[in-house]
Amino acid sequence: YKQNWSLAVDQHQAHARAGVRWRPIDRLSIDAGARVDLFAYHARDRLVQDHDGRKTMAIPSPRLTAVLQVARDVSLFAAYGRGLRAPEARSILEPATPPADVPLDRYRGGPARIVSSDAVEAGARAGWRDKVSAGVALFGTWIDHELVFDHVSATNIELNRTRRLGADIDLVIRPRPWLVLREDLTLVHARFVESGAPVPQAPPVMSSTQLSLVHPSGFRAGARVFVLGARPLPHGARAAGYALLDLSVGYRLGPVQLDLQVDNVTNAKWHEGEYHFASWWDPSTPRSSLPAIHFIPGPPLTARIGATLWM
Repeated sequence: YKQNWSLAVDQHQAHARAGVRWRPIDRLSIDAGARVDLFAYHARDRLVQDHDGRKTMAIPSPRLTAVLQVARDVSLFAAYGRGLRAPEARSILEPATPPADVPLDRYRGGPARIVSSDAVEAGARAGWRDKVSAGVALFGTWIDHELVFDHVSATNIELNRTRRLGADIDLVIRPRPWLVLREDLTLVHARFVESGAPVPQAPPVMSSTQLSLVHPSGFRAGARVFVLGARPLPHGARAAGYALLDLSVGYRLGPVQLDLQVDNVTNAKWHEGEYHFASWWDPSTPRSSLPAIHFIPGPPLTARIGATLWM
């Protein structure tokens, strides 16, 4: 194989933050603050002598949150925040000799810059006697430049602005102090702002259902069902969704605890990763321009036994 990159990178990060809390009335709490992040890079190319680069950059990130207690166990909340994605180290240092047969202009990772994102959310939380707790939040996230992994160049590439609109729902039920049932559901509509095309690898549905039991007698058990919906891939393809069931059982006697964890109980055949690109396995034949689905199989039925000594 041809080695195009071999970098040594020193990366340093520091941040400072400050905030203030204001309570204009007893039931209303407003938190405002900001964080400043500083990044410093030094990248060196091991393949080319005296080929290195340095870069230092900083960016502020404001945050505003408001919570209104409308009743004893009911509250409303709203928030705005700015996030960031640090630049990839390879963007600090361009390759000295790019491959002659691959145009790398779009694969250089974009300029060495911090990419910001803006997020807003609003929702409500409610509870009942420490036995039931529920929350729902509507959110929107806008990323200035989406980062997508390209398998032809084996690098991440910067694309246009994207937005994600969706909802988070959670429900916790405690019928007994030692028994907890929890459901977390996320629904997302992810699109590129200009074209309206779906964001690759962004799942529209994610669900996690968990049952946890920790009895005072020392017996413990758990079950988890995780569901990931079909997600879009590049070039119009879609990755298959899947559902996994994990179980656990254990017992603690004094300082000794034994646990059995069984993952993928149904031995489902699932794809941990799916990709859509044109393969070229035999260089003696013409390169194909038709993309095809490639996948990484997920782990099958797996069992683990663990022992814990509490000191």
